[in-house]
Amino acid sequence: MKEYKVLVNFYKAEDGGRKTEINTTFPYRPIFVFDKKNYHCQIDFEKGVKFFPGDRVEAIIRVSNCPIKIGDTFALRELKEIASGSVVSELM
Repeated sequence: MKEYKVLVNFYKAEDGGRKTEINTTFPYRPIFVFDKKNYHCQIDFEKGVKFFPGDRVEAIIRVSNCPIKIGDTFALRELKEIASGSVVSELM
């Protein structure tokens, strides 16, 4: 799995996003959507920090077999699309 630093914009509930905060106690594993394809991913947020619908956050994402590069945009889904984001940098 490759690691990337990303900027994620979580949609507000009234815009179709989550209605509850994002739990940072455990790894967050939404579906990563890039170029109309679904990928498995894990997003690592700073532990103990709470994120709410409508927040914009930087995070580290791990995604496998996905041809993303710096500047690409993506979406995150749970049962529906809940966020969009962009790749800031690739980490080694």
